[in-house]
Parts: sequence; structure tokens; C-alpha cells
Amino acid sequence: MLRPIPQANAEKISRSVFYDEERGNDEQQGDLVMRIGVLTAGGDAPGLNAAIRGLGHMALRDGHEVIGIANGWAGLGDVYSPSALTDKELDYIVGDGGTILGTARYNLNDPPNGRERVLAAIGDHLDALVAIGGDGTQSISHWLAERGAPVVGIPKTLDNDLLGTDYCIGFDTAVSIVAESIDRLSPPRRRTTA
Repeated sequence: MLRPIPQANAEKISRSVFYDEERGNDEQQGDLVMRIGVLTAGGDAPGLNAAIRGLGHMALRDGHEVIGIANGWAGLGDVYSPSALTDKELDYIVGDGGTILGTARYNLNDPPNGRERVLAAIGDHLDALVAIGGDGTQSISHWLAERGAPVVGIPKTLDNDLLGTDYCIGFDTAVSIVAESIDRLSPPRRRTTA
């Protein structure tokens, strides 16, 4: 179960990840603790929870805060919907289908200024964002990155149609399940005895 972020933790999080032209990014005081958001957008696919778990455990191990954003881009562009993720919550999600964060197809061009609201939400609430999704998600991630947002895209598509990727989350599992299903539908081969 996801839980809301306690407001008291907000003051502990550094906002120095966005590039500051006056002082540059070289001046960091103490250990940089990042508030890393993660969202899943577009259609559902196998492997989403495994990706969330993997990046969550690594970020938490390094002392960062991991924030799950509910319902894809709607969780940033409509109503900010954060939930802090902990090691305990992440430990048991790999076998679950779907995504613990929820996913949605959300048009950031309608209502108007949807992309700008997402950009503002990242600046107001997060130090970095990991967006897991297909071509639509990655095009939005690219648009955000062009405007200075610290965004990392993880490709997820059953079609394996994202430029520059050999494998995507969801593709291998989908192909394996289809191949196995076809094998099960095939009539048994007749055995011949010699």
C-alpha cells in the first residue's frame, strides 16, 4: 500500500539538482539527497513492478527518497499524487501484475498547458523523474529534458518499436507468453514406433 509523503521530510530534500546558472552544479553542500519521482504511463506491460523495485532499491540504498507518482502524467499534470516508496513496500511487488503506481493514457496537450504544469510540478516537488513508458511517454520526457528537467526514460512497449532500443520492458515477456500459448494450441505430434 502506498502512503502519502510526510510534509516534515520536504525540508530535508535538496533542490540543487536543477542547473543553477549563477552558481553551477559544482557547489553542493554535504551529501546530495535527491527526491526521485517514478511514474508509469501508457498501457500496462509485464515488468513494470520489477523496474520500479530495481530503481527504488538502488536509490534508497544510496540514501535518496523515492516518490511514486500515481496514474502516469496525470499524477503530475493534473493533481500531484505522490507516495513515498520504502524498501519494505518494494520487496513484494515483483510477482504482482500491472504496476503499483497505476498507469493512464493522459493527453498533456488537452487541457492546454499540460506539459508546462508537469514541468512546474517536477521543479516544485522533485529533484529527478524516471518515466517508464512507450513512445508517447518518451517524447514527453524528451520535451521536458529539452527544457532543463532532470528526466530519465525507461522504454516500455509490447511492440518493441522505440528507436534506439533492442529490448523494452514488456516485450520479451509478451513474446514468450504468445509463443507458449501457440505451442499449447498446436495439436500433439503423433509418435511413430519403429
